[in-house]
Amino acid sequence: GINEIIVKVVHQSPNSRWYSGAGIYRNVWLRTKPYTHIKTDGIYVAPNKHGNTYEVKVDTEIAHIATGKYCLKYQIYHPNQSLLTELVKEKYVSIHVDENSLVLSEEFVISEPALWDLKDANLYSLEVMLFQNGNLIQTEMVKFGLREITLDADKGFFLNGTHMKLNG
Repeated sequence: GINEIIVKVVHQSPNSRWYSGAGIYRNVWLRTKPYTHIKTDGIYVAPNKHGNTYEVKVDTEIAHIATGKYCLKYQIYHPNQSLLTELVKEKYVSIHVDENSLVLSEEFVISEPALWDLKDANLYSLEVMLFQNGNLIQTEMVKFGLREITLDADKGFFLNGTHMKLNG
């Protein structure tokens, strides 16, 4: 049939300390997803420094799971866009009626990292591909940076071991 999409502004007053106006003045995106999909903002990347390497933990939340075979393929790209690492994780799922989501976790090690800092905002790209019963159903891309932040009450703020003054 015919589908209709309606975007509506619900202006409620008072709504903030400062006047925010009413209306839609920013971009609006319509994203379509398969029934079983990676949740919006469902990819969480947590890098931790260990010596000269970074251990990167990735949690991926998948919604509306049905019984079947699922596979996540991860690819991490270096800031220069070259493929750094690739990993495939398969999961056989048998879902009970009251369950409908699944979180899969994986860890990667990045040695000789290109660090994010103020002069070079190096960002790695993580591509996550979701397969259901052997068929690719969704691809998502997330960018993340590797950096070390230290706050010391006596010495101040350090980014990647370099002392910096905070202004503002």
